Amino acid sequence: MRMGWRAFLKQRFRGASKFFSLGIELGLQELHLTALVRSGSSLRIALRTTLPMQNWVEHLSTYVAQHGLANTPCYVAFSVTRYQVLQIERPNVPEAEIAQALQWSAKELLGTDQPLVVEYYEHPVQTPGHNKLNVIAMPQQDIENICGGMVMAGLQLRGISVAELAICELFAPEDDAVLTLVQQGGHDLCLNIVKNGNLYFSRRLRGYENLAGFSAQELSMGVAENLSIEIQRSMDYFESQLRQAPVRKLLVGIDTQYPDELISVLQAQLLMPVEVINPPGVANQEALGGTPLPSLGAALTPCSLGGVE
Repeated sequence: MRMGWRAFLKQRFRGASKFFSLGIELGLQELHLTALVRSGSSLRIALRTTLPMQNWVEHLSTYVAQHGLANTPCYVAFSVTRYQVLQIERPNVPEAEIAQALQWSAKELLGTDQPLVVEYYEHPVQTPGHNKLNVIAMPQQDIENICGGMVMAGLQLRGISVAELAICELFAPEDDAVLTLVQQGGHDLCLNIVKNGNLYFSRRLRGYENLAGFSAQELSMGVAENLSIEIQRSMDYFESQLRQAPVRKLLVGIDTQYPDELISVLQAQLLMPVEVINPPGVANQEALGGTPLPSLGAALTPCSLGGVE
């Protein structure tokens, strides 16, 4: 997807946006959007919607025009349905050559010869004897289409990330480790352990795709208990294998009709505080219900890069 000079110049000379940022979670079937505006020293959720992925540039362009979002700084986070994290041994090459070296390993693991865009991150600590990188590889054509589509829609694309990292933007850095549990649209549960704003551990829990649809009785009669066992296993690994201090709090972001029941059972099983994710600095917390959290995390990215301007 290419943008002509006319489209480029048209965007270049647009006025400043009244919005602080726009976060977009890019899935296989849908785009989830969350737009923020400044409200004094805080931010407010001003818009949120879901658009179909088919003909997404057309749908996004129409939405941007209808709501005056042109020229808004935009941050994209890939949904967990769009990628997998590959753990690859760090290549023995200079830092500047790592991404290129990872291309070959990623192509071999994915069984493809097509050009890839490779990004990577590493956890602050690893198990003894390991030196692995967490690698996300996407077809280069897909990335070019996304970049071109965002520009054609009239947005200022500032960054592309993934759901695991976008979720880390949803709460303030703490010295104590925090475990987050987020689920979007009936997909795998995304479990993160974060400390001081850094992602130490991430895992996807399969088999809980219907968690949001369980009744209060089902949650209290085994479902939440089984989930707590998986959470405990992750915390045990964090403590014993990564040699870290215990997790002190669990934050939940699951679109269930019975959040109080889920929290109550998890709290009883894990013997630790369990709370709903409430991002600091977002003034209208009541608007969080139903908000796709990775898209909100993406929209909050500039806060970790320098705060509310």
